Amino acid sequence: MNTKCRVALPYITSYPEIATVLSIIDTKTSFPWLANWFLQIEAYRHQDGGLLLDYCIPDPFTSCPWILYEKISRAFIKSKWDSVTDFMIDAVNNGQVASFVVDTSRIGLYRNSHGYAGHTIMLYGYDTEKQLFSVGDNFAVSNKAFRFDVCSFAELESAYAGVTGFGDRTDWVHGVRLLSPKTLFDHGHGKFSHTYNWVFSKELFVALAEDFLYSRNSTRWFSNPRLTYSEGEYYYGLDCISYVIDVLRALRGEPIDIRGIFLLAEYAGLMEMRVSYLLENRMLPEGGLREKAQEIHEDMRRTLMLSLKYNFTEKQSILDSVLFRLEWFREALQSLMEELLADIDDFRL
Repeated sequence: MNTKCRVALPYITSYPEIATVLSIIDTKTSFPWLANWFLQIEAYRHQDGGLLLDYCIPDPFTSCPWILYEKISRAFIKSKWDSVTDFMIDAVNNGQVASFVVDTSRIGLYRNSHGYAGHTIMLYGYDTEKQLFSVGDNFAVSNKAFRFDVCSFAELESAYAGVTGFGDRTDWVHGVRLLSPKTLFDHGHGKFSHTYNWVFSKELFVALAEDFLYSRNSTRWFSNPRLTYSEGEYYYGLDCISYVIDVLRALRGEPIDIRGIFLLAEYAGLMEMRVSYLLENRMLPEGGLREKAQEIHEDMRRTLMLSLKYNFTEKQSILDSVLFRLEWFREALQSLMEELLADIDDFRL
């Protein structure tokens, strides 16, 4: 038997948890929600030269309006199923995509894993005849390319068992997340429907855009944060870009941690789509904003390509070019955000 849940490549692929949620929902319906929430970014201050940037958003599993979410502990799975393979097959048969921690060194798709490496993977299908699971992830951290692929039942069993819950082998998910598209929405007062439309909030956009510009902690807007944030532990907004620049200036022949550059390039692409959405829905005046957003996105894509090239060559001239482009990106993004705030304020309902 060959069965798969319906998935599609999402807009955001920097991290598997977010990609998993977004891959099972309709991109057109969900874009106003993305345009609202995925506006702020963050970076942990104490990375020892790492460039792990992320979106500063509510918990995607419990805040996304279009998914059903539940979590089952490893202990419960072990007590009720003969193997994790049987459990995953039952989950897919129930229309549920799974997200859980594995030891990537035990799965051949992760060719750059050496020794134990805990990481979350997405599972959305199976083929009992070929003994294969359908999975999705950024399998090669070196280029952050998210894709859908297959791994064997045996590999998945071993990788799942390799997370034993002590030392660095910690199951931070605390089991297996199960997700499926929501088909019935409770609108209150006994009213139900099979659809839900997120209404873009100009007030939320203004609040998060200002937080981005002034590098403020945006978690005060969250009713369900992903993490427990400590004040002073993170950079936010424009300070994240300055942090990346400072780290790259200190490089002495070392490779660039590509994760941060990839997220900035993805963020620029999302910003271009956001500007187009606001223009198409008459929330902004025409006046060159689309072209500015396109230029920023295209330049940041070139910066990502240059960063990958530098990691192969380690030529200082290429790193200098990356730094120059990042400084331009910071200034251009600041200017665009300021213009968006001024224009959307004039059009605010």
